[in-house]
Amino acid sequence: MVEINFDGVNYPVYASEDTAEAYAAVAMHAVAWPTATEDDKVRALITSARILDRQRWKPEYDTYAERLAVTNIVNASIELAIGLLDGAEVQSEQNTSQKIASMSAGPVSISYFPGAWGAQLRFPLIVHELLRDYLLGQLGTTIGRPRVYGVCGESVTRRSFTLGRNSW
Repeated sequence: MVEINFDGVNYPVYASEDTAEAYAAVAMHAVAWPTATEDDKVRALITSARILDRQRWKPEYDTYAERLAVTNIVNASIELAIGLLDGAEVQSEQNTSQKIASMSAGPVSISYFPGAWGAQLRFPLIVHELLRDYLLGQLGTTIGRPRVYGVCGESVTRRSFTLGRNSW
């Protein structure tokens, strides 16, 4: 277990202060990290661990110990901490981008804006790239897999269907 002591209390984190410092020192995008106070860096690392702990993980990464052993997850926690110090709204921002370009009722047709599926990312792209193989998507499905909704809930397909006219 990796812990950081803040005001006399030990908090579990995914990266120690030294590990985060070394990682951020060579990250071109870590603009706020070098000038942040030690307290703010520690808060960012604790907050990033809390954010990660609230996610839905694939069964083989369901425990803190299993996640701690994965370098990408540790790096994602540091990237989240960097993002928090840079002002990213990863705790409160929801993706509200418009994805549907057109819709009709008969014989049922929906058109999506190009790249609409990628617009559904929960985290900044760099964090998503590090976590995508370990997290579950909505309702326990793998992130990026097409979903079909109906009266019985949700079905996950093994195929990727194109989203255009005559694609079925």
